Amino acid sequence: MAAETPASQEAEEHADHLSPANYWAIALFLGIVTAVEVAITYIPGYDGALLVISLLVLGIVKFLTVVAFFMHLKYEPFTMNFMFYFGLLGALALFIAMLLSFRALLDTF
Repeated sequence: MAAETPASQEAEEHADHLSPANYWAIALFLGIVTAVEVAITYIPGYDGALLVISLLVLGIVKFLTVVAFFMHLKYEPFTMNFMFYFGLLGALALFIAMLLSFRALLDTF
């Protein structure tokens, strides 16, 4: 039986991760989504609730992409994902509660 070399151990540990080309593709996707976010703010008549909801959805898409791939949460076990998303939902609920208490959310719509 041949002994494993450090290089083969490292390759085995990172076998499920993406290649650098995949990371560049994800970065390009994030850049395109950001460009769409900027572009829709310049559309005349596209304001109010529609603009806010569109920007929130696009922001959530970018956030989940970064968390899944760049923070490697996609490769973690379910318990790690659950703890992260449970905390995220708690923070989001607190944020919405604060906006409602200052009537900032209601004045937008």
